[in-house]
Amino acid sequence: PEVQKMLKRIESPKIKAILVVEVQRLSRGDLEDCGRLIKLLRYTQTMVITPHKIYDLEDEYDRDAFERELKRGNEYLEYYKKIQKRGIMQSISEGNYLKPAPFGYENVTITIGKKKCPTLAIKEDEAEIVRMIFDWYGNEGIGAERICHRLIDMGIKPRKADKWCKSTILKMLNSETY
Repeated sequence: PEVQKMLKRIESPKIKAILVVEVQRLSRGDLEDCGRLIKLLRYTQTMVITPHKIYDLEDEYDRDAFERELKRGNEYLEYYKKIQKRGIMQSISEGNYLKPAPFGYENVTITIGKKKCPTLAIKEDEAEIVRMIFDWYGNEGIGAERICHRLIDMGIKPRKADKWCKSTILKMLNSETY
């Protein structure tokens, strides 16, 4: 949001330059985002001042160096996302649960040796409702819409919404967690 505010302010003729620690901090988006940023800075003739260099995007060598720095920032972000995803997948493969607990469960942390592991524990009061939902669906052949109405009629509320909806029930019925 702060970068967006700054970009809006650049359009003012009063702004002649921006000061930034690193060019990469201006955008870690895709090449299209970088192109829009470069275009804006060139159109407004805004200089980019860093501790190491002043970039004048009217100069082709500065523009080329600026583009390379932005691209390097994008490559770093993609690498960082890949590393984070790999860590998450490794943690999940070890049985850890990293998301907010679904209805019927609660997040807990267990200790295995010296390692703390986030996982799920059954929340019995909600779990009973989950069992009813699966029983109604699997044994009585009741559809998601009717299950919603039953829960509402019974005065049972979901955790985050005012009332049950069909999509919530369908997600629950199709979730690998259950």
